[in-house]
Amino acid sequence: MDKNRINQLKSLKNIVCIVLVIFYIAGMLCMFLNNFPLGFPLFTLSTLGGMGVLYYIKRQEEKAALEKLAKENGDDTHENEA
Repeated sequence: MDKNRINQLKSLKNIVCIVLVIFYIAGMLCMFLNNFPLGFPLFTLSTLGGMGVLYYIKRQEEKAALEKLAKENGDDTHENEA
C-alpha cells in the first residue's frame, strides 16, 4: 500500500472515532434528559462502533507483528495476504 492510501485510512479512522464519541455524548445527554428512545440507539451505535474500531486496530497490529516476524525469519509468504 502506498503512503497516501495509508494516510487516508488513518484519517478515516480518526474521523470515525470522533463521530463515535459525538454519538456517545449525544446518547448519554439524551438519556439524562429523558429522551430515552433517541439516546439509547445513539449510545448503542457508539458502543458497537467502538468495539468494531478496537477490533480493527487489534487485527492491524497482529498483521504488522506477523509481517515483522516473517521478515525476521526470512519468510515472505505473509506479505501479500489481505
